Amino acid sequence: MDITDSPSLTVIERITLGYTAGNSDKTYRLTLVRYGPGSGSGGLYGVVTDYGRRGAAQKRGSGTKTPTSLVQAQQMFTKLLKQKQAKGYAIEGRAVIDTQDAPAETVAAIAPAPTPAPWFDAQLLTAAGEAEVRAMVAAHPGRYYVQIKRDGERRGVKIDGEGVAGANRRGMTCPVSEALASDARLIGVTMRDGGTMILDGEDCGSAGGYYAFDMLDRNGDLRALPFRERAERLKRLAEVVRIKAIGGVTVDVPVRLDRPEQFDSFVRQTRLTNQEGIVVKDGEATYEAGRQGKGGLALKVKYVESATVIVIAQSDHRRSVEVAVKDDTGETVGVGRCTIPVNHAVPEVGDVVEVGYLWAMPRSRALYQPVYKGLRRDVGAEAATLDQIKFKTEAVAA
Repeated sequence: MDITDSPSLTVIERITLGYTAGNSDKTYRLTLVRYGPGSGSGGLYGVVTDYGRRGAAQKRGSGTKTPTSLVQAQQMFTKLLKQKQAKGYAIEGRAVIDTQDAPAETVAAIAPAPTPAPWFDAQLLTAAGEAEVRAMVAAHPGRYYVQIKRDGERRGVKIDGEGVAGANRRGMTCPVSEALASDARLIGVTMRDGGTMILDGEDCGSAGGYYAFDMLDRNGDLRALPFRERAERLKRLAEVVRIKAIGGVTVDVPVRLDRPEQFDSFVRQTRLTNQEGIVVKDGEATYEAGRQGKGGLALKVKYVESATVIVIAQSDHRRSVEVAVKDDTGETVGVGRCTIPVNHAVPEVGDVVEVGYLWAMPRSRALYQPVYKGLRRDVGAEAATLDQIKFKTEAVAA
């Protein structure tokens, strides 16, 4: 018997999640239920799911196709919850209805719903070409600084007397890994005067660690200082990290560009080491939230293009998905298919993901040699725009 067909279900716990991004506004409700009489080890349990667009008729499904044990039902309940949170869903409501069987381990696993982090409003990078940046360096020797562009998730990290807090690209609170929290606490111990430190950086996961590329606060807001002064703060922090052997945190100390040949050398070295690109910042510029447009305060030169796209279809028999973006009228524009590596879960339709590529052709719009990079949990569907795609110039027939 399918548990969703049973007339004698007792609701034990219910969690409602929501996902809102761009034109997408969905809800997903998880319900842990008891089937028939009995409880504990003598009862039968299951997980019921209800999902769909907010305000519309919801589809019903089940995480456990048939009644099972309390332990197995709790495990499925927790698994589905974590899967949805990993895809960007946030908890909107939770209720324990039947306390007799309320699963304590499930409650403990629930991550808090994201809330605004008023201490972090990210400065966004503006795309630029190598020739453009080189000309700027030549015109203003010693004014600009360069760093490696890392391939991870944007992460603000706040260290103070209350512990370690994280914020994502959209300025919302988010958990930090235990490894990063532990390393950040070690940095906190070195701050003999206590106080607060806020870092801006890139979280590259357990394999890559955390790369700090700016300091926004050190017992006082540093955003109004020119970047050359914040760069000196980073240099001092890098020395602390080295002396204390804090292995999971790397400080990307900015390199001042005194002549264009330095820029050329940095580009060559980063290309040889297969970096994603470089970041160039104006040493006289303050830290301004958002994107400043062409010729802005913080520029990125990318060696391999990358696009934020929406999954619009899954392949029935292969590990691949069809992806798309939105044009300026809101219409969906397909940009081809992308194979999903075996070390990644196949994303669902509607998920926002990041795909690397070499170029796209204007006629077909398809991305050439797309490489799946993973889910984007820090942005919504509004980031998947056609104007981010870099098209290859087609030769004009004579």
